[in-house]
Amino acid sequence: AGVVNVVHGRREAGEAIVRHRGVSMIGFTGSIPAGVAIQVEAAKHGLKRCNLELGGNAPLIVCDDYAIEAAADVAMACFGNNGQSCTSVRRVFVSRGRRDALLMALVARLKDRRLGHALDPSVAQGPVIDAMAAERVVVAAREAQLRGAKLVVGGFKPKFPAGYFVAPTIITDVPSAADPIVANELFGPLMVVRTYPDDEGVEAALRECDGSRYGLSANVLTRDSDLAAEIAARLPAGTVWVNGADVMNATTPFGGIRMSGNGTKDLGVAALDGYSNHKTVIHVHR
Repeated sequence: AGVVNVVHGRREAGEAIVRHRGVSMIGFTGSIPAGVAIQVEAAKHGLKRCNLELGGNAPLIVCDDYAIEAAADVAMACFGNNGQSCTSVRRVFVSRGRRDALLMALVARLKDRRLGHALDPSVAQGPVIDAMAAERVVVAAREAQLRGAKLVVGGFKPKFPAGYFVAPTIITDVPSAADPIVANELFGPLMVVRTYPDDEGVEAALRECDGSRYGLSANVLTRDSDLAAEIAARLPAGTVWVNGADVMNATTPFGGIRMSGNGTKDLGVAALDGYSNHKTVIHVHR
């Protein structure tokens, strides 16, 4: 075996690796159920350390001092990589009086968004990973409408000769924060636009964010640096972007809390620390 070894396989291969006495730590990126199963199994076989990067359901809070057009530009990060990123913007919070303006700005940007082969430079969005992923987005949008939500745009599978394409989708007027389309990770090109009362500021949005089981990443848009710092401190997330989304580099620790991760980090010195064992040696001179 070399320094780096690639072993292909599904559940059976994963179980064998987790249980093997020669493996002292497990790093996993994937779903919450799989991550929980790995941590339980790792505990049974030597209390092995786990680095878990699990699901996300990233909120983006738009404060009233942030221009609508600029906010729409940032919110479009929802559709980057076809929404198939654990840090993709999913829930956009805007004050009630500014919601329609934001929706208009988003729809205008999606109108000219070209779908097609992902390697074509003129294409903005390619297919999702498989037929099940495409169907999941369309079904989620349809079922949300049956529960009272409003479809703003998208919600269908465009016809292409090949590939699993989903039109960029925006949902609003979802009756409850507990609705599955709000509360759960979807992993596809679907955005939910939520509102908070004009006279309450972002408090309602922060309460809803705090009620989420996820804690991977979050975003806030404001020109007030003090307010940005306050909101960032209160958002339950391992990473918070201020006036941006999905900006990463190799030096910034990355990892989630709550059901998005177990507090371990990828990237930066913190990642190296996580893969190290600290040993204390005390030499007593007599």
